Amino acid sequence: MATFTMSGALINQNIVIATAGTYPYYCDFHGGAGGIGMAGTITVTCAPPTCNTPTGVSSSMITSTSAKISWSPVVGATKYQIQYRAVGAPTWLKKNATTTSKTLTGLTPSTTYQYKVKTICAAGSSPFSITQTFITSALVGDEDNNKENISSHEEHVTQLGVYPNPNNGEFQVVMMHVHQDDVKIQIYDMTGRLLLEQPATIMDMDFVENIKIPAGFKGNAIVKVTVNGKDYTKDIVVQ
Repeated sequence: MATFTMSGALINQNIVIATAGTYPYYCDFHGGAGGIGMAGTITVTCAPPTCNTPTGVSSSMITSTSAKISWSPVVGATKYQIQYRAVGAPTWLKKNATTTSKTLTGLTPSTTYQYKVKTICAAGSSPFSITQTFITSALVGDEDNNKENISSHEEHVTQLGVYPNPNNGEFQVVMMHVHQDDVKIQIYDMTGRLLLEQPATIMDMDFVENIKIPAGFKGNAIVKVTVNGKDYTKDIVVQ
């Protein structure tokens, strides 16, 4: 939209042009149509409306196989696209939504997922929101078996720790009560890129592994330890 002021001895008024295009004009007293005398054209260009990235993106109602992703509404949105994947998976899965939430289903229990959301507008789409994570809960058996399992193993729960956190890229991954010898440690950035992978050496069902991320990386990352097919994860900050 453009606003022009035309003034002179006999006229003084504002003219508002709301639509892009080229508009000819001339002076009634000193010109004429077709560019005669005092005449010319006005060209109006309109910037395309912006398509903003969703804010307030979060996860909730997380179960062993589902999670709800929510965000704040964006002016001009026609729909939204959610992308998600298990940490380390090579491809993103996609879901569209016309409201400001979407429930993801068919997820794997005890797994860390990454997710992000973008806005789709009539004129294009926004960048994705920052990648975030959630962890699905474990798949629980019947109540009696679960109570028995808790009672018999309450003193031997597998625990994962990362120290220090935040860190400068060098830290220790500590795990207690590990009942399997085949343990794999992986470090991912928030885009899902694998930064480092190494095995762990188990000593009396515990291990302490020194980790050194390749030089140059800074930001948020995910420590993923896989024990007997089950994933344990921790978010870390590399400064």
